[in-house]
Amino acid sequence: LQSQRGGAGTFRECRSPTQTIRTDKALETYTAALEVYPDYLPSVQALARLQVRSGKRDERTPRLLQDIALRGETSQWRDWARFQLAKAGE
Repeated sequence: LQSQRGGAGTFRECRSPTQTIRTDKALETYTAALEVYPDYLPSVQALARLQVRSGKRDERTPRLLQDIALRGETSQWRDWARFQLAKAGE
């Protein structure tokens, strides 16, 4: 399904039940990967990005974003994490 235009010039994403299940499964998979190897940066980045994009932030999200802001693989990752932290007021 495509994103639909929301109010005030924003976009809200419409998700099918299948997309929601895939997102939840991906969140579980990244979480499991980080339980085995907690400092694996690609998984940290992937989990934080999926949490932000899906609107499924939790108590781990600020810590993940802070980690990315400090040691993200690229300057784009570090800038993105700083932006997300500022946007959330964290």
